Amino acid sequence: MDQPQEKKQILIVDDDASVATALKRLLCAQGYAVATANSCDAALTILRRQRFDLYIVDIRLTDGGGCELLGSMQSVRSAPAIAISSDAEPHHIARAIAAGFVDYLAKPVHPERLRQRVQARLSA
Repeated sequence: MDQPQEKKQILIVDDDASVATALKRLLCAQGYAVATANSCDAALTILRRQRFDLYIVDIRLTDGGGCELLGSMQSVRSAPAIAISSDAEPHHIARAIAAGFVDYLAKPVHPERLRQRVQARLSA
């Protein structure tokens, strides 16, 4: 008999509660287990207690930058990360990729694009 497959765990870090809630709703509907954090400190606290398969991190957070946060997150537990931001300027995208993000999505995040990118990163 096949064992039930564990849900992939995703951590969303965004200081905009409406964005975090919308992303969580979309990903939960796809069968993922999703936690959210609204700050750098909250993300690191959650990360010390739980393992995640993927991070989705806003580049501009109230208490710090997403690129710097990713370095701290990866030192606690390594996982692929997707950057999200309302700023889609090429130099911002390049900076995020250089910081270790595997992908970059511009806000507002299109639901189908999010689904495809998350699926691709979790199946890699």
